[in-house]
Amino acid sequence: MSAPRRAKTGGRTIGTKNKVSASVRDRLNVLKCDPIEQLVIIARQAQANDDLQLAVTVYKDLAAYVAPKQKAIEQVEIVAPPEQLEVIFTRAVRPQNP
Repeated sequence: MSAPRRAKTGGRTIGTKNKVSASVRDRLNVLKCDPIEQLVIIARQAQANDDLQLAVTVYKDLAAYVAPKQKAIEQVEIVAPPEQLEVIFTRAVRPQNP
């Protein structure tokens, strides 16, 4: 039998932001930099310049913020087992020369 669980002690409380993330967010605010806005500008400019590869990459990165990623679904196909195959080996006979 396992021991009863103890109440959590120490560590971050639920919902507390990571210090590094908060620091970066504060720095971006001081610089008045919105990375999402800049990515949109880059994507639109790339699309206007027919650099579709860059545009797709940027839009794909932005899509992660508005739509959840779809997980791959494994398709299981039930296939009937093949019929039993019987192989019979016989000795080959060479024809006689006339």
